[in-house]
Amino acid sequence: MIQRASLLVACATAPFLLAGNIPATRLVFAPAEGTTLAKSFEQKTTLTLDSMQISGMPGEGPQIEMDLKMDQAWSVVDEYVKLGDGRPTKLVRTFDKISSKADMSMSMEFMGQSQENSSSMDGKSELEGKKVVWTWDAEKGEYSTAFDPEGPDAALLEELTEDADFRLLLPGKEVAEGDEWTVDPKSLTNVFMPCGNLSLKPEEQEEGGGMMGGDSLSSMNELMESLEGEVKVKFAGMREVDGENCAIIELEFKVKSSADLTESVKEQMESSGQDLPVELVKVEMEWASEGKGELVWSVKEGHFRRMQFDSEVVLKSEEQMSIDAGGRSMEMTQSRDMSGSSSFTATAK
Repeated sequence: MIQRASLLVACATAPFLLAGNIPATRLVFAPAEGTTLAKSFEQKTTLTLDSMQISGMPGEGPQIEMDLKMDQAWSVVDEYVKLGDGRPTKLVRTFDKISSKADMSMSMEFMGQSQENSSSMDGKSELEGKKVVWTWDAEKGEYSTAFDPEGPDAALLEELTEDADFRLLLPGKEVAEGDEWTVDPKSLTNVFMPCGNLSLKPEEQEEGGGMMGGDSLSSMNELMESLEGEVKVKFAGMREVDGENCAIIELEFKVKSSADLTESVKEQMESSGQDLPVELVKVEMEWASEGKGELVWSVKEGHFRRMQFDSEVVLKSEEQMSIDAGGRSMEMTQSRDMSGSSSFTATAK
């Protein structure tokens, strides 16, 4: 009888004992020294004008419809010369290809007149073809960066970031399938912008393109500096990817940001070389994004294989300006609400 009771207790407690022995998985950044990875990144964003208000203009303002599409692609080759403490202590990055393209289509009705306009603008970067070296200074707790050999303006290095591996999404401890953790939203910049600000500048744009609302890519770079919101991460288990058993890390985020872009847009207008009868007073922008993604991590090799996420995007802007209309000054405020979607894909091999 005692043996039977003991057997029943053992059967009843077995599920709990097994649950307590679920194997943990170490998700760490640990490629071998000397490893070289070719990485490619692609971001596609489409926005549609939802509403636009113009105050300070006599009579009823124009009725405008607008669509904006922005694509950005870049590839790098990273050589992990030395590693330590979960990071490269010496990284050599070659910027292989960097490009962007913005397409805008717009139709406007104003005072009984209709007008349609479309424009396209390609972007390029002085970083393309250049090699940058990051060296970790343990005493200062930061990286030093330099071109190898000496390259263009050193200011191009200031907003680059070493982390293009999505390390911030790692748990920092052993985890079991189903475990969840959170990430500081401010650090999500390295997910949205791996490698940092690539200093993309517009090439000659098609006639009639105007400012296309300013350099949209530069504006997004500034917005990424003050992210707030919520970022959830989950270890979803192991899965075979391209013949390799990889860890699957799920990402869910809801973040927003705002920035005063007055000075940067003024600089963009001045550098465009266009003589416009407009004095910019203030430019403010708000951005919000909500989405989900998946990071595929090679446990064996200690680095990411693929990163992908899709999100819904809302972009709001307000521009205050003074316009010289034939010797007569006119104050005007223009507000725009846009929404759309964005997709991002990265691979390493």
